[in-house]
Amino acid sequence: MSYNDPEKQKEWVKNNRDKVNKIAKKSYEKNREKILEKAKNNLEYKQRQKDRRIKERKNKPWIQHLYSARARCNNKNHKSYKYYGGRGIKCDLTRTEIEFLWFRDKAYLMEKPSLDKKDNNWHYILENCRFIELVDNIKKSNIDRQFRTTLDYTI
Repeated sequence: MSYNDPEKQKEWVKNNRDKVNKIAKKSYEKNREKILEKAKNNLEYKQRQKDRRIKERKNKPWIQHLYSARARCNNKNHKSYKYYGGRGIKCDLTRTEIEFLWFRDKAYLMEKPSLDKKDNNWHYILENCRFIELVDNIKKSNIDRQFRTTLDYTI
């Protein structure tokens, strides 16, 4: 069976379901060991990747803040992209810079550290970023939002 037309091919498969199942079963039996080995290796690989990510988050907690900032600026599917990347804000922080900020601001002593931009209209760069408590960051964003709303009404 070699059909160039996908519609004809689908119709043939539909009409010859038993043949297709027989061929698939033979192929599986013939290659069972290879298939199972490949699946096992894939699961082991995924588990190693997961373990590595967990270890990295534990040993380097600042990394997740960097990944989140990059996602807000670069990933168009991120829920906050319109407030960051959509406004032209870029994340120019490196791993070493975020680590420096983490220790400079003593984020390891904070209950829930949060990466904050001093000037919300500027990029994520070393000079514009700091770690503060999440509660303070939320308060700051609410104050900014209220201030912007009052400006809209006064203009």
